Amino acid sequence: MTAQFFYSLINPAIAGVLSAAFAALWLFKPGEGYLALLAGSFLLCGFGFAANDFLLFLEGPALRLVVNGAFFAAVLGVCISALDRVRAPVPGLGYAAICAFAALVFCWFLFVQPSVEARVHTMHLGLASLAALTVRQLLIARPTSLLDRFFVALGAFSVVLAAVRSVAVLVRGLDTSPDATARVSPYWATVQAITPAVAIAVAIIFMVALAARLIGELRMQADRDYLTGLLNRGGFDKRVLAVLDAETAYETAAALLVLDIDDFKRINDSFGHAVGDEVITAVGGVLQRHGRTDLVARSGGEEYALFYPQANRSELAEIADDIRIGLRSMRIPSLPSSHAVTASIGIHLRRQAETLRDMKIQADKALYQVKARGKDAALIASCERTTVPIG
Repeated sequence: MTAQFFYSLINPAIAGVLSAAFAALWLFKPGEGYLALLAGSFLLCGFGFAANDFLLFLEGPALRLVVNGAFFAAVLGVCISALDRVRAPVPGLGYAAICAFAALVFCWFLFVQPSVEARVHTMHLGLASLAALTVRQLLIARPTSLLDRFFVALGAFSVVLAAVRSVAVLVRGLDTSPDATARVSPYWATVQAITPAVAIAVAIIFMVALAARLIGELRMQADRDYLTGLLNRGGFDKRVLAVLDAETAYETAAALLVLDIDDFKRINDSFGHAVGDEVITAVGGVLQRHGRTDLVARSGGEEYALFYPQANRSELAEIADDIRIGLRSMRIPSLPSSHAVTASIGIHLRRQAETLRDMKIQADKALYQVKARGKDAALIASCERTTVPIG
């Protein structure tokens, strides 16, 4: 076995490993269809190299079509994957037109007017066109993250690489004629040498992007309550503190609303914890619909918290009324229709440079007063640290 034989194994082996890696990732994340497409693309790339280097006894027009078609389909798959990853529209007609044009011209220079060099330029033009169209679609999708910009840069690099290789062939810097001893042209040798680096770079960028997305999902899940989908206490505090830190030390427009389901223990004791979970979930839904803020949390047990970066007393009173009306109209299938779910609400408007902890203490005091006065009501803590009933 010659050194060329082992050299020819490099690309199929790398492509096979990458294909298997993306297939495994797809099995782990079946909702990400582009992972399966990437697995197929790398498999096609490996097949193209293997066919070109090891099926020499089939050398002829048919093999040229198969090999170049495999490479073209592999690049098309990567382009579609890059768009699908960010849910950008796939320009099906544009891709189809490029593929059809490249196929027709390639076949012309394969069957009608045979020319290896012309076929090389045809492939470069077709691949560059695929990459350029993909870059255009990615830019239309407005990349925001650094990783998204890497995909744009990779597409632009592919266009430049194709152009440089065509120029090199034109000026005879790369000869497309095979060497008499090695049976490999200098052009094909550069393809074999460059492709592993490009393939690994593409794979790394896709894998890093997937890892970043998974980490983001895990962080989001860590900040969310498993039952209601609302923020949990940690996620709520983190986001509220970020808002307060961004405000001036004397900002007083922020407000905190805390809510506690009335007689929740009796619901659990009388109807079971499964029904109690239904109530907790339903109340969370009411707060999402009527709370008028994205900063809604289940802060613990049957307790909830809502934060308002900008609010005044009249708006808060209106929100509290909307929430209470929403709770009255709420229907829990497992609860008797005669059993109404009510809640007590305490509200506090932030004073100069108060911390979130200070706001919670004052809102809780208002909530405790509601409980002491008979529940199913709302109170706003006044500036004198007393409370004013609403509703």
